[in-house]
Amino acid sequence: MQSPSGTRSIALTGMEVRFELGQKNHSVYCTDADGHVYRAKYPHRPSSPEDGEQLFDEDQVRDFAVTIQNTIAQENLFRARLPLQLKEAESKREEVQADTNELDAARERLQKLRQRNRTDPRGEAVETRLEEASRDWERLTGRIPPK
Repeated sequence: MQSPSGTRSIALTGMEVRFELGQKNHSVYCTDADGHVYRAKYPHRPSSPEDGEQLFDEDQVRDFAVTIQNTIAQENLFRARLPLQLKEAESKREEVQADTNELDAARERLQKLRQRNRTDPRGEAVETRLEEASRDWERLTGRIPPK
């Protein structure tokens, strides 16, 4: 895809890059996975003596081509590892979801706590005092207290 500034965005996967010397320009050719070829020109001789265009020596352009090739290699390696990483992540997720030990322990503690509270004689006394206080409130205000 070409932007208004003339720059292009090309997918790295499956791309091939080569460098060629030319009389006026060094060229970097990028061939994408679909076989489309893109050329970037890097002048090493001015087109005219007055021209102030930036010039590139051979080593600069070759180094740039190598940088692109290394980036492609990193991208290919990254993409090659994705299926295994995805499989490992899914396996870990399933393992974590299957591990309900802590949840089961928490449910058991809650059940025991509820049972203890149901059989605690102090609960009945507190409930009786709460009912008496509610009746007193209603007698004094004419309204049932909020819960």
